[in-house]
Amino acid sequence: MVVNDNFGKLFALFIRAPATSQFLAQGDFRDSNNVSRTLDIYGGQTWITSSGATISKAQVGTSPIAPTRQDFKIGSPFGNSPEDSLVNGSQPTYNSGLGKIVQATLISPTGGSGTIKEVVKMARWRSSGGALDFLMSRNTIPDTSFIVGQAINIEHGLVI
Repeated sequence: MVVNDNFGKLFALFIRAPATSQFLAQGDFRDSNNVSRTLDIYGGQTWITSSGATISKAQVGTSPIAPTRQDFKIGSPFGNSPEDSLVNGSQPTYNSGLGKIVQATLISPTGGSGTIKEVVKMARWRSSGGALDFLMSRNTIPDTSFIVGQAINIEHGLVI
């Protein structure tokens, strides 16, 4: 897995934040349009910015090109919906037995069949100006075929 620069910056903000305050820090992140955005990050039960909560999202695509830390969106989305869409995932949970934070996303293909070669994990921050998507990780995977009606379950984990 290649962790994106956005994830590294966000994680660094959490590590260095004072424990006595809900406000963690301010950071610059690149959105899915490759535009730099300055966000105020607050802590709590969910990650929030100064104007809204985050939602975990995932997407699958067809690019076999190796990911880089500077990626800001999926390499090649599918050309049919819902397979090419950003899909809402579950809230991340912590499994103390595994020492892992896990977030899952379920995609139910209805637009066709294909071969998945890449998976991205995004965070969507809602703001007063709308929603902004930020890439957290992008991974290439061994070719994984799917057909209409076959559920695609995507899990991202962070071992701590």
